[in-house]
Amino acid sequence: MSDAASETPNLWGPIAVASWQATPCIRGRVATEADVKGGTAVFYLDLTEGQDSRPFDLALPRCAILTGGNDHEHGVPVILIQVETSINNENQVKNFAGYRPLAGGNGICLLHELELLKEPDARFT
Repeated sequence: MSDAASETPNLWGPIAVASWQATPCIRGRVATEADVKGGTAVFYLDLTEGQDSRPFDLALPRCAILTGGNDHEHGVPVILIQVETSINNENQVKNFAGYRPLAGGNGICLLHELELLKEPDARFT
């Protein structure tokens, strides 16, 4: 997996909760390096060794609470902008998600580390 997001840090500023639905995202296809540089995706997968990647069927952008990992004990509100299903050469399947925290920045996690929401809830204030 390649992460080129650090090349253009101005793309990853804070997100206003009132306009979360306007957050740039990628829909219906896997991300490319150009998508990451353009701010519509957080990562793109290197598929040169025969792996497979597919877009995950989920309406984006989407509000979510990041629940996985030790740094996120109480949950962090994020806007989900990318989800892809990756199948490696050993037929292992993982759903990777790219997200943007409200305060700015971006991150990658596994989809099961997110609580998906239909809209912002009280944790987004």
